This record gives sequence, C-alpha cells and structure tokens, in this order.
Amino acid sequence: MTHPLNVTVLGGGSFGTAIAKVLSEGQQHITLWMRDEEQARYIRE
Repeated sequence: MTHPLNVTVLGGGSFGTAIAKVLSEGQQHITLWMRDEEQARYIRE
C-alpha cells in the first residue's frame, strides 16, 4: 500500500505553483512556501 507523501515546494512563482498543482493532483500533501502574503492568500482561496 502506498502512503501519500508530504512535499514542500519553495517558491510560489509560475513554476513552483505549477509543480505544486501537479503534485496535489496525485493525492500528495503539499506545502507551498511563498514570499508574497497577498499572493498566498489569493491561492488559498
């Protein structure tokens, strides 16, 4: 049986966000670290 991985992506630019999205579609637990609080709030919503 395979367990979901905990993955952290550092950087919320276009590439980091795309990687986080692709990984999240595979049922992984993703933490996306971003420098810009406003951008992080937008993505959370």
